[in-house]
Amino acid sequence: YEEEKMTMTATPASRSMHVFNDEGTLSIWGSWQGSVVFCSGQLHEVSEIADRKTDATLYLAHLQNIRSLICVISAFRAQSRIVGRDETLSSGIFELLHARISSRIGLKYRKNFNAWYTIMTDATSASDDLNEQVTMCDSSFAKDSSAMSYYYEICTKLANKRVLFVTSTGHVGTGSQYIALGDHVYLVSGVTMPLVLRNAQDEQHRIVSPA
Repeated sequence: YEEEKMTMTATPASRSMHVFNDEGTLSIWGSWQGSVVFCSGQLHEVSEIADRKTDATLYLAHLQNIRSLICVISAFRAQSRIVGRDETLSSGIFELLHARISSRIGLKYRKNFNAWYTIMTDATSASDDLNEQVTMCDSSFAKDSSAMSYYYEICTKLANKRVLFVTSTGHVGTGSQYIALGDHVYLVSGVTMPLVLRNAQDEQHRIVSPA
């Protein structure tokens, strides 16, 4: 893959710009969108609160999920400040979590998101200690069925399938569990979604995951 400095938008109608060299290597034009500077752990599937209270393993998985989500929000917020992005944290997280669901989100769905998001950000604002933040979120979720419902949906959607990541340019995304720090996000000619690529030998790249 060769990096093109110009801004490029990939659409279904994009014309592919590629060429095979004499060694059979495929070169495609692409626009670099940033490097992965934070990558979450995998989320776990969790069930209802009543079950979690009697299952220590399930409860631990639940706390690990909250920890991962808090870390993503904190990393996104910190990197956005560094690069001076004016996109609000709320809209960025919302668009990310619903990019693969539907372009039309009902009012009830948005209400559940807002309840979940408020709890997450309130906890990160109230304390700098990650363990305290996790405890506050856990306690608040138990009291708010809308937030808990949304939390379950996130876990079901992403558990053991995709991780969350933040880029050096202040973007947040999801991709396969094989994404690692230092990977690069590109918009590639002819491809309708961003790709996560990893440096290989001789200035070549290997595809890791769509994003």
